[in-house]
Amino acid sequence: MHGNAQELSAQRVDGIVRKLMDTAHVTGLCLGIVKDGKVAEVRAYGYKNKPLGQMNDTATCFYAASFSKAVFAYLVMKLVDEGVIDLDKPVYQYLPKPIPDYDKYKDLAGDDRWKQITARDCLDHTTGFPNWRMFNPKDSGKLEFFFTPGTRYAYSGEGLYLLQLVVETVTGRPLDSLAREKIFIPFGMRRTSYMAACLQ
Repeated sequence: MHGNAQELSAQRVDGIVRKLMDTAHVTGLCLGIVKDGKVAEVRAYGYKNKPLGQMNDTATCFYAASFSKAVFAYLVMKLVDEGVIDLDKPVYQYLPKPIPDYDKYKDLAGDDRWKQITARDCLDHTTGFPNWRMFNPKDSGKLEFFFTPGTRYAYSGEGLYLLQLVVETVTGRPLDSLAREKIFIPFGMRRTSYMAACLQ
């Protein structure tokens, strides 16, 4: 009876997942079921490459997109615990040259508010930057401030990119190497990495 209940439960999960996938037009996903703090089961659904007819399986690597931001935040907090980074120190003080002197940040020249940005601002999305410069509401494609750092919230990948520059400069190591040492290897995440060592 207990075995049948487990089978019924698995069938129910499958039915719910497939219905949600159909409703949201999700091509493929993997689902991990955790019980008593341990992974009890991993299930794969749909395709890993629909045009090629390749089915998804439990070894498929997925592009994690903005989930990588949470992992990066955890890494930064580990560096804070180690005394490598101070959340409230202006990030430019960690860099060998002013932020606008870096090619990716030249648009900030003439607006000294870059001196106010802290690691905390980058992590809690209060830098004043748009999410991505290509989505600048003025359609200029430029990186600019839309408010003074620390005064408002606005989701921003650009702020995390800036903090990535700081982390890599301070440690002298690429993001993927740091994440492997401090997160992926300790947590047994053998198939996880930052592709091209950048946050997406």
